[in-house]
Amino acid sequence: MTDSKIDQQVAILLSRVTAGDMTVQQLQNAFENTEKHPDVTDTHREDLIEAITKQMRLRYPSVANKTFGAINRDSQKKLETYLADLTGRFDFSANGHKTKVKVGGDVIKGETLVNDYISYRNQNTKVMCHFFYTQKDHESPRELRIMINALKSWGENDTWKVFPETAFEEASELFESYLTRVLTGELI
Repeated sequence: MTDSKIDQQVAILLSRVTAGDMTVQQLQNAFENTEKHPDVTDTHREDLIEAITKQMRLRYPSVANKTFGAINRDSQKKLETYLADLTGRFDFSANGHKTKVKVGGDVIKGETLVNDYISYRNQNTKVMCHFFYTQKDHESPRELRIMINALKSWGENDTWKVFPETAFEEASELFESYLTRVLTGELI
């Protein structure tokens, strides 16, 4: 097969995939064929897989999760690793929240694509701090959000700082400074 012929076929398939009119079976077949076809270049393969994955996640999320894994798998693993490190360095025994990676209610309601977080609430002062890993929808970038709340209720006097996904170290430094202040009972 000539390069121009495969280029044309890839362009046609990309157009069909991005148009959003393929069935789940057609998308699955396109994915399998893309993976196996010897004439598909690595660049074409990456473009096709990205488009197919995006369409499956948009139109057939449960099938996409079975095929590609949960969309928040990476963020959960990263936060679980970070939380294990934190619990080795900080005392979480008086945490008023569960000491685990949690899924935000807006994900459960279907309003947000990814919202995994860890939190600490001082049982005495009720001051909270959170480390969120969020993505609003398929078109939005993933973000890290650090929040501290000093008024004991959501929305009033929340302090938010947003970081790009690539700034995990910087975000974790801020979270740890907030966590230290919350643990000691220092109000902000």
